[in-house]
Amino acid sequence: MRYIVLLLFPLFSCDDTKLIDVERLNTFEGYHNHFMQQRLSKITITDHISGNYEEMNWEWESWLNATVFRTTNGSRDLYKQLLYNEYGYLMREKEYWDGSFCQQNLFDAWKVLSNVCVDNGDTLIQDYNWGVDRLTVIGPNGRKRYNDYGLVVGRYDEILSSWVNNDISENGRRYLTERDILDCNGKRIIIEKNKWTWENDVAVILGDPVLSDSCQVLGYLTKKETRFDRFYHVLEVGDYQRNDQNSEWVHQKQTTTNYDYSHPFKGIQ
Repeated sequence: MRYIVLLLFPLFSCDDTKLIDVERLNTFEGYHNHFMQQRLSKITITDHISGNYEEMNWEWESWLNATVFRTTNGSRDLYKQLLYNEYGYLMREKEYWDGSFCQQNLFDAWKVLSNVCVDNGDTLIQDYNWGVDRLTVIGPNGRKRYNDYGLVVGRYDEILSSWVNNDISENGRRYLTERDILDCNGKRIIIEKNKWTWENDVAVILGDPVLSDSCQVLGYLTKKETRFDRFYHVLEVGDYQRNDQNSEWVHQKQTTTNYDYSHPFKGIQ
């Protein structure tokens, strides 16, 4: 017996339908104020060096469960089984080919309390201790501080006994500079690890810095040309590399992501 459950899906006005059509065409008309995750539909990866083509398709069995099929150079296989929470953040990920899985316990939509990974009989358990502000956490990789949108505001360095902060846009949605700490010539220094340059819906992200003998950043060896939708979800990423800070960029890989904008997850803000 078949059932038609119309009430599970939101009803849209003409204006809403026009908005969905715009989203499907990936036409940028400014950023949305809502903090909301959209449902993944497809990811394609083209490797310009090897010539390989990979496509991953999300097939949703229910509102929160999806099976991912992966097609590599024309061969399609079951890849992963995924479980999301009501806000669209991944709670469980299981590999089809060997049964390994990771499961995490979340609160406040996206914040991780603990995770468990089982791989070939080995179990890894990690716990995260959140402060009273619900934005500062101590985890396996040290102490971090987030903003309300899940961006890393800073990391605490035990040797320097201070916070190393990133630069984030005034609205809290975009990285401008991500900083890191490393040892150079026997000194503990802070460097600009990733530099973000924004123009409307596109960000150019420079990474993998080259340091001089005096520990100054001379340039960067990787570049990502990234296009976002109006919800700050990644649509396209072009990955580029070069051998040194003076050589030409080589286009290594192109990744494209598609979403189903007609059935978003529950909004966080």
